[in-house]
Amino acid sequence: MLFKKKIEGLIGHFQLTDWWFSTFDKNEMSYIVKKYGINLIEGNNFILNRSSCYYLANLSTWFLTTKDIEIARKFIYKAEELYDSDISINDKHFYYLFLIEFYYKDRENNNSYIKAIEYCKKQIEISKEASIYFKNEQPSCNLPRHIGFEQLAIIYEKEKKISESLELCQIAYNEGWSGDWEKRIEKLKKRI
Repeated sequence: MLFKKKIEGLIGHFQLTDWWFSTFDKNEMSYIVKKYGINLIEGNNFILNRSSCYYLANLSTWFLTTKDIEIARKFIYKAEELYDSDISINDKHFYYLFLIEFYYKDRENNNSYIKAIEYCKKQIEISKEASIYFKNEQPSCNLPRHIGFEQLAIIYEKEKKISESLELCQIAYNEGWSGDWEKRIEKLKKRI
């Protein structure tokens, strides 16, 4: 079942069959399907309204443990390869979130640390557009947390860039993103 050449599911839908077979060995494929679910490679009865890079980046989050990080890395690299700047603002917001989570988790690798910062900045760049989208889609709901602002504020604070961290927290608060921004702002003001 896992190793047949005719793959359906998400992998088949996004025409990733060749990549699937050339990237993962049989044990990895079996493990991934067991952990994520059979709809990854079987069936077609689901609604797909997201981009391939979104789905692959999302898949990586299932494998963000130390023992699975190399599997996550393969999903992330393919997601980056397939990234299309014309994807919806919703997909872009979450795509960046998933990449931030992966690269920050892998931050002991210096290149990953740099990439985490890069993707935080990219998600922040689209924050106003994303907030408008979320407010229009769900006007009665609060905005979600914004991982780009949160993570970069933490990074800057750890790097002793207190003013930069404070500025990020103030922007996130002013834009209305959920989080403990007031508490962070007060804490950072005391450190300046």
